[in-house]
Amino acid sequence: MGNKMTFGVWLPSFTWQDNTWEPASDLKEWCIKADHAGVDVWVIDHLLVAPGLYGASWLEPMETLSYAAAVTARVKLATGILV
Repeated sequence: MGNKMTFGVWLPSFTWQDNTWEPASDLKEWCIKADHAGVDVWVIDHLLVAPGLYGASWLEPMETLSYAAAVTARVKLATGILV
């Protein structure tokens, strides 16, 4: 039998330029939905700000993945970028 393709979801762990944490406030819901759908959870790390492209701040990836692990049962966790 061949390899299986797996899917993942990138968690929105950033703030907008006006420092509202709207994307990050839904992390628990995103994690639970990923767990129920059988997809993995990914986060990225970012140190730079590019107006219009990135938010002003990012949650720390290992802490975000620890939170994802605490609210899920089956997802695999990964970083797309870790600085």
